[in-house]
Amino acid sequence: MYDVVFEGCTVVDGSGGRGYAADVAVQDGRIAAVGNLAHAEADRRVNGTGKVLAPGFIDMHTHSDLPLLVNPRAESKIRQGVTTEVIGNCGLGPAPLTEKSRAEMRESSTFLAKGSEELGWDWLRFGDYLNTMAENGVALNVVPLVGHTALRMAAMGMDRRPAEPAEIAHQQQLLRESLEDGAFGMSSGLIYPPSAYSDTEELVSLADTTSATSGARATRCCAPLPRRSKLESGATSPCKLRTIRRPASTIGAKCGKRPDTANAPKTVT
Repeated sequence: MYDVVFEGCTVVDGSGGRGYAADVAVQDGRIAAVGNLAHAEADRRVNGTGKVLAPGFIDMHTHSDLPLLVNPRAESKIRQGVTTEVIGNCGLGPAPLTEKSRAEMRESSTFLAKGSEELGWDWLRFGDYLNTMAENGVALNVVPLVGHTALRMAAMGMDRRPAEPAEIAHQQQLLRESLEDGAFGMSSGLIYPPSAYSDTEELVSLADTTSATSGARATRCCAPLPRRSKLESGATSPCKLRTIRRPASTIGAKCGKRPDTANAPKTVT
């Protein structure tokens, strides 16, 4: 006896093959059978004639770190078929924090979600942030990345300079703790301060730390800047110059990884 059978659907299963007609049975929240289930017993049958049935979509690049705390129902994604979000992209994310970096991070992150300034922001470790999300409830699956911005702000604030060895070590420790707490990897956004102020040594050191735990690394390297940013006080963006000299392939080569998806961990089972 199945809980529900979707009958007569066009199944697009994500394998890359063409859609095909089939029935799909669900038991205890999992797919239990696919095929001709015309005679199978079920508590409920749903007519899917003329409709497509597919696995939930994975949104690989989102900034829902705070929106999911403000609105855990995530209806804007769920109603489009998205069931998994990768958050913490472009080096942006609300954790980890220190007592010193909390206020600045809170102020600089409110653009990501209306109402986020009303959140308690009572987390420090990355795991504390994930626990807050879990306790608050969330309607979809989350694959969290820890952002370079949070690591750098926790170690040295918004200082516009290369990190000292002790500050790099501090970032590495925070990164290790975040990966242990449940982060799937690290992201960086080299067009956004303070990530834009980092040098190759800092990025390679963090990539090494991520690689040691088989974590993924995602980076937004550079983008055209037609106008000078106010954040750069009228100067040419350091990222615009620096990322030309330190492409992802260079950073990957220095830590023994190619800049592709071959070593990315599976995010959905």
